[in-house]
Amino acid sequence: MRAAAFAAIAAACLNAGIVAASVAQGLDIAKMPYGNENGCKVGRGEQVDTDDFLLLRPDGIDAYASSCEFVQSLPAKDGSRVLTGLCDEEGHEGKVVRMLSVGPSADDPSALTISDGNGGLWGEVKPCS
Repeated sequence: MRAAAFAAIAAACLNAGIVAASVAQGLDIAKMPYGNENGCKVGRGEQVDTDDFLLLRPDGIDAYASSCEFVQSLPAKDGSRVLTGLCDEEGHEGKVVRMLSVGPSADDPSALTISDGNGGLWGEVKPCS
């Protein structure tokens, strides 16, 4: 009887661990999104007449031709985060896996820089008001 109870408890703990591990990981930023000027407008539901927008949320990022949900977030020694995103990209069927890095700006303490997996700068974003 005790063995069966122990097995049931162990199975429940294991299942809870699997569920907890499967929860999407994101950025530890304020609930307020970060964006460039046009990205913040998009975040407020406004229309923009340009493809120059970048909106960073704790759980994902939106740009003109790409929208990503963060599925993994890992810390780096310099304070930046390495993010794995599952993305919808214009011109692709299905999901695309994309690596990004987000870190503090060297020029503005309130801003973050976003780079792609190859080190190409996507842009700099600030908290949206």
